Amino acid sequence: MKIPIKNLLEINDIERYEVTFNRADPIYTAIFVIAGKSSSSNTDFSVTKERLDKLKARDNTSISIRTNKEFRKVLKDINPSLFQQVSGKMRLNDLLDLGREYEMMNYKSQKRRHITVLEDVCTAGSRSILTRQQIMLEYGTKLTLKAVSKVQNEVDPVKETEYSDSEEGVLVFIPDTKDFKLKVDLFAILASMDMEIYDAKDLKEVLELYKTKSPKLVILGEIHNSLDSKVALLELEKYDPYIKKLNYIKSPAENRKFETERIKNYYYSGYTELLDLMNKKRGILPGEVRMNIMDAIGRLEVSYLHKNYVETAFTIRQFSRAFNVSSLWNMLENIKTR
Repeated sequence: MKIPIKNLLEINDIERYEVTFNRADPIYTAIFVIAGKSSSSNTDFSVTKERLDKLKARDNTSISIRTNKEFRKVLKDINPSLFQQVSGKMRLNDLLDLGREYEMMNYKSQKRRHITVLEDVCTAGSRSILTRQQIMLEYGTKLTLKAVSKVQNEVDPVKETEYSDSEEGVLVFIPDTKDFKLKVDLFAILASMDMEIYDAKDLKEVLELYKTKSPKLVILGEIHNSLDSKVALLELEKYDPYIKKLNYIKSPAENRKFETERIKNYYYSGYTELLDLMNKKRGILPGEVRMNIMDAIGRLEVSYLHKNYVETAFTIRQFSRAFNVSSLWNMLENIKTR
């Protein structure tokens, strides 16, 4: 973990934490000189106030060290900005898979997802008494495809590892104020899960909150009866094809336990199914269905009504997961841009 030397010097009796300098840091060569050792030495140099003072005197401002949980706690008290909020712990192989999924999704989505490891990730262990563990990923490293490929065969795959997820919280949009019970009951369920909740008041705020807060899950109400809900879904999916969403048309209070588990499971699930669905080969839309949609588009060309545009777009969307409808999308978009 890369740490400002001035913060390390604020720690009283730093030697008692028994942390060592990271050999992968280019500055490590300076420590050989400071310690009066040969560069071929196999010694792991411990962090001491004397060595930090000498590094600072050489105009070094930060240094990478191998931390432990006790030491990170002390550092956090001194400089909280060094640390990110922990989203949870996950087995390292699952974390690497999620990081890989996020990177693949970033190619097609305007939303940028990333996983950050919140502890030093080391090699799996010593193969001999002369082989020491090496830090493969430092605290605060984002799991890019390059980082994942670098470590996937070098680390302990089942080690529980703390991480930070760029996605956090649930965005709720229920535009029909008549169904007050639906909204109240949903918020009661979400509050019991101890999740960040973003309540969108209108269509504009839905898109704004999704882009700025990066929620992991979106819950929409009255999707089949509300024009605003349909517009929200269409716009969100255009921005992010991999959006996680749940739709509710009535209060979930009747089966609260089931709905709580449903929301929680979907929230914490990965994106493998969505990725497979997006990469799935699409079939040819049945001729009669295609003609009906083209007729609707033709009527829009003659007399444009926003409501009819949204309904037609929503119909195309419903077929898009199984059939190739790109030409229909293009025809519809051409009408909107006129």
